Amino acid sequence: MLFRSFDDDDIIKIYYDALEELKYLNNHYENEKYIKQSYCFYLICAEKYDDALLVCENYFNEYGMDINDEYNCDMFFRYIQVLEKLDLYDKIENLLDDETINILYKNENMAITAIWCFGELGKLYEKLEDNEKASFYYRHMVIMLHKIRGFFHDDIKTIFNFSDEEFAEYMHSNDELVASL
Repeated sequence: MLFRSFDDDDIIKIYYDALEELKYLNNHYENEKYIKQSYCFYLICAEKYDDALLVCENYFNEYGMDINDEYNCDMFFRYIQVLEKLDLYDKIENLLDDETINILYKNENMAITAIWCFGELGKLYEKLEDNEKASFYYRHMVIMLHKIRGFFHDDIKTIFNFSDEEFAEYMHSNDELVASL
């Protein structure tokens, strides 16, 4: 089974079968969230953006939009991706209030997903030629990368004696870093 390719009907059947089977397991809501987020990722990769949008919207209608939850944060990232692919920029703007940005920025349990969100938003606003917003999201991205030591080691910040903001400016000005993300 692992070595055969699956068509869309197979994937859809597997998805619904998995959701049905999860009902009989303890803690099935967490597993359900994971399956739905993974299915949304599949739909995005398959360029089925309208279907992915429905999965995202149904997900948040069912589980709420609290992005303090790891799976909700992952789905939030997928939601941003889908909205961007469908050119639904006004919906993205409606998602981005100060509280949401602060939750993404301060929650260390899901740092990598938050970094992806900030990177995706930076690319989006760069595409829309809003350099101020693009810079804002890229700065958040690089500071978080530094905090989780996901890209540069602390020694760089120490050697140059940078504050977090100066370090973000240094990293943000590095086109190679931004391109690599």
